[in-house]
Amino acid sequence: MRRSAIAALGRFPATKAETYAALSGLIVKDIDPDAAIASLTLLKRDAWPRDNFEPLAQAVTAHAANVPVTQRDTPEFAAMLDLGGFCGKGLARIRRRDVAGETQEHRSAALHYQSRGIADAF
Repeated sequence: MRRSAIAALGRFPATKAETYAALSGLIVKDIDPDAAIASLTLLKRDAWPRDNFEPLAQAVTAHAANVPVTQRDTPEFAAMLDLGGFCGKGLARIRRRDVAGETQEHRSAALHYQSRGIADAF
């Protein structure tokens, strides 16, 4: 019954962000991850908040590693890999943006101190 409810979440007209949060939370907690992954693939990815991509990618990777080799040629496993890859790419973009922001902040601080004559601070 729980599997059916999880499967229905991806088709339910609730807000996509709430549905994403519920399904990704199930995956991270390892509660019926196969059903949650299948349902999550029904949601448009542009509505997914990026704040939990890291734990989601880690959970999907851990789950995929436990799938027997004989079951790795299924559409379900392909969807799992696709989800993990999407989260991994999104996480990489977030980290690059964070690093770029830190670099810009560092440059701004260096310019500030240089303008005050404290050039050796950096």
